[in-house]
Amino acid sequence: MIIFATIGLFAFILGPEGLFTGSWQTVIGHIISGGAMLGAIYMATDYSSTPGTKAGENLFALGVGLLVVLFRFFGFTNEGMSYAILIMNCFTPLIDRFLRLRILGEGKKTPFNLKIMS
Repeated sequence: MIIFATIGLFAFILGPEGLFTGSWQTVIGHIISGGAMLGAIYMATDYSSTPGTKAGENLFALGVGLLVVLFRFFGFTNEGMSYAILIMNCFTPLIDRFLRLRILGEGKKTPFNLKIMS
């Protein structure tokens, strides 16, 4: 759902004739065109390559939606869903590292929940 909302929001902001010139036809067209629906429903929800926390999943979906719109407006191809998912899959370990849950009894929190060897 976050992927669709991000695609719709940025399709409106980066409208066809300039900033904030997108109509509802443009927004709906970007959401249902190409592989956006299939990619958001089937490919981006793969358990083996998405972050483990809910906040990580939301950040992953936001990144996929933003990259899809950037590829569509500024890229050489009209479709960028598969590229966006692959790029965000590369960032999954980093997202999991920064947004991991604290283990019970782990001690005090450090910045970005990093484990400091002492």
